[in-house]
Formats: sequence, C-alpha cells, structure tokens
Amino acid sequence: MTFEFGLNRGRWPSPAVVLRLRGRLYTARRFHRLMVWMAPAVVAISGGWITAETGRRP
Repeated sequence: MTFEFGLNRGRWPSPAVVLRLRGRLYTARRFHRLMVWMAPAVVAISGGWITAETGRRP
C-alpha cells in the first residue's frame, strides 16, 4: 500500500519521488512548506481512521 502511494498508484510519480531523483528533495522550500501545511490534515485523517477502527471492536 505504501509503495502504491509513493508512486501515486502507478500513474505518475509523486513530487517527492521526482525531487529525490533530481537530488533536490532536501532543498525544495516550496515542497517543504506544502508538507508542513498539510500535516494537520494527515493527523486528522489518521485520528479519524484510528477512532473508526477502535469503535468497531466489540
């Protein structure tokens, strides 16, 4: 599953993969700012998933 997300389900490589292949992953300021801006959404999605899964347990 993680591999599929890294390659965007096999259609196009993710921006992180492209930046890594070009050797600019650690210096791309706009990409880093985007990742920091998206962090709360990732935490919220993960929290919702954990809540839903633990709610299913008997």
